[in-house]
Amino acid sequence: MNITPRLILWPRRGRAVLAVAVLAALAACVATRPAPRSLTLTEAGVTIAGPRGFCIDQSQSRDGASGGFALLGSCAALASDPTAPRPAAPAVLTATVTPSDLAARPLSRSFPQMKAFFLSPAGRAALSRAGQADSVQVQAIETQGDLMLIRLTDTAAAAGARVQPESWRAVMGVNGRIVSLSVLGLASRPLSQANQRALAVDFANVMTATNTAAR
Repeated sequence: MNITPRLILWPRRGRAVLAVAVLAALAACVATRPAPRSLTLTEAGVTIAGPRGFCIDQSQSRDGASGGFALLGSCAALASDPTAPRPAAPAVLTATVTPSDLAARPLSRSFPQMKAFFLSPAGRAALSRAGQADSVQVQAIETQGDLMLIRLTDTAAAAGARVQPESWRAVMGVNGRIVSLSVLGLASRPLSQANQRALAVDFANVMTATNTAAR
């Protein structure tokens, strides 16, 4: 089974909207619009939901047969409602859903192959915000059951908004799809590595619970 070349962690549209998305998700004053706690990507076959205080930015999310993408930010900011929930620490979360041939097989069986891929130039390019292998250094890759956690540094610029170069990714299988979850902190209000990792694990746990309950 060859799945790693198809694992696209930063889709082209996701890179293009990141600058706008960071501002839209975290700004204190934005246009009032719905900010749902979850979003079912019908074509992608996965429901996206984040930890408490995070809501879906529907304007930056997409769904299609080739996969899906969702961006999550502060519920209070997205809804322009100071009474709405907000996360304990400011961050932008993204979820990318990629079709795969996993079927009922656990993703963990492919972790050795995936680890080798992410350490290669092609894998580092997939992790990069700009699709450039040279911008990424993979600091660590951990596995926790059926979850892979990647700590990386990406020096590629996000035009219009400064985000931390350090970030965590969680890669997991959901409903036979490969799902990549990203935790991005603002450069002006950075998150510690421990907080980023904990948020990535929390995000993954919420995704598992949400999609298990939806079956």
